[in-house]
Amino acid sequence: MPLTKENINAVVNLADKYQSNISDINWNALNAKINIADHARLIQAIIKPIFIWWVEHITPHIFTLYEIKKDLEYQINQCENIKLFEEKEPSNIASSFLSLEDIKTKLEADKARIVVIDDLLKKGY
Repeated sequence: MPLTKENINAVVNLADKYQSNISDINWNALNAKINIADHARLIQAIIKPIFIWWVEHITPHIFTLYEIKKDLEYQINQCENIKLFEEKEPSNIASSFLSLEDIKTKLEADKARIVVIDDLLKKGY
């Protein structure tokens, strides 16, 4: 979920409240000295609200994606084992739980879902 203009404006407005007390700093100079109190105000005004927003909006989705990915990997492993077993010793029961084709179809679908989840996780959701 990307930050909206409203979210960014709220953070900037919050930062403006605290900016009046911040002393002049030459941000372009490498030797700029930052007052610790100014630095703490910057963290409180800018970084903390963004971090809180990230934790509330992004983190739950990331953990959910990792859980889904873990479950899918486990299911794929189980299906691979069943598939290998069926290929070596085909079941004599006509109506087995899953046919070899059903297993292959499920494997392909689960692998495709994992690719999509990996892409979302790489993009940082």
